[in-house]
Amino acid sequence: EMFFTATPQGANPGLMAMGMDGPILGKRFDEIILDDPSTWAQVRSDGIMEDQRSKLMNTIIQRFPASSRPPHGDARTRMLVLMTRFGERDLLPTFRDDLGFRVVHMPALGYWDRIVKCSSCGQSAQGSDPCDHDPRNFETEFGEMALWPAAQSRAELEAMREHDELIFQLVYQGDPSVLSGDIFSGDWFQRAELPGRFDRVLMAVDTAGGKDRRKGDYIAIVTLAF
Repeated sequence: EMFFTATPQGANPGLMAMGMDGPILGKRFDEIILDDPSTWAQVRSDGIMEDQRSKLMNTIIQRFPASSRPPHGDARTRMLVLMTRFGERDLLPTFRDDLGFRVVHMPALGYWDRIVKCSSCGQSAQGSDPCDHDPRNFETEFGEMALWPAAQSRAELEAMREHDELIFQLVYQGDPSVLSGDIFSGDWFQRAELPGRFDRVLMAVDTAGGKDRRKGDYIAIVTLAF
């Protein structure tokens, strides 16, 4: 629920809802709530994410009065972002590093019994920051206690993890590191413009067949050209 207070001296309060590409130029806001700005497919595209970062920095943040914009806002303005992490290239580094937002990571399993350790000084604490150093140097180990047992018990969450560990780590644990891969890392591959023609093109397909379709591996396709 959200309540607005109207005063004779102030402008009439109101609420406006729109998507990331909504028409907000020329408007001013005291509070902005941004809910899941990026989808799975969008985070996969460098071009789309660059457009979103530009929209955030050059349009959305500019809707606050000049003296109240992050990271130097004041009590008159507030911005709240709720987001599911679908990859390391999402908007979280922009909010955290460029705009100085406070980041609260709340995994479905382990939030209440997490252990946070500082890699700079070695101090550790349960459930809280261990020191005043840069939080980016903190290493966190999560336990197995459910975040909201009344809504989803530990047993239900573990069943979800067993069904699809990748989606569980992303959506429920907020951990995009699982996308880096265990055998091939995306950082190993070099990207370049394709030449005009190839002498030969080969394609290899691993159909990942099996009786249990729900737990089978993904179908893999590799195309080689030379």
